[in-house]
Amino acid sequence: MAAPMLPPIRLLSWPLRDVISFCVQNFVPVPEHPLLSDYPRRPRPQMCGAWVEALPELAIGGDAEPLPSAIKALGVTLAAFSQTTRAPIPDALEAQCAAIGTLQSAIRDNTVSPSNELAATIMCLFVSEMLLPTSAMSSVIHERGIGDLIRVNQPSFYSFGVPHKLFVGFRPTLMLHAFLNRKSTFLADDDWKSEPFEPGPESFRVDV
Repeated sequence: MAAPMLPPIRLLSWPLRDVISFCVQNFVPVPEHPLLSDYPRRPRPQMCGAWVEALPELAIGGDAEPLPSAIKALGVTLAAFSQTTRAPIPDALEAQCAAIGTLQSAIRDNTVSPSNELAATIMCLFVSEMLLPTSAMSSVIHERGIGDLIRVNQPSFYSFGVPHKLFVGFRPTLMLHAFLNRKSTFLADDDWKSEPFEPGPESFRVDV
């Protein structure tokens, strides 16, 4: 007998910290196998989940700010594709449209957050659009926005701290997107392949 289906959740009503936790759980790999538990553990930043790990530190504004709104859009979109949470697709689309509107208003009113927060905002929308596109060009537009924003700073800017976490997390997705669309990317340039990974004052090694 099949297990009963759980009712769809209304993740839009969750507190932001719970949505962030849900996003992190969906991006950061599970801990190492229990058989390895006797070995000493150290922080192990992951390649694709690094930028999500920075969200709690970055999302300090209210729900009307671009980043918290984009985080909710990402969370609901992830939940829409989960067998356990089963968030309604209309909720995901509603959250995406609300987040895009909040970002557009912030840009129009010249109240956009600093570069780290803005980059994380666009990345949340980018991943949401890749999972559940609202238009044929939506993911391309977000990818271009992230790339342009990253290049505002020199490659060495991303060698430590939150910028490094964001860069390391964005890089695989941007490269995959460029590969799938058969186009070149600035990430193939020598300085972008080396300088963000040179030791900085707060550098750490990223595990693949």
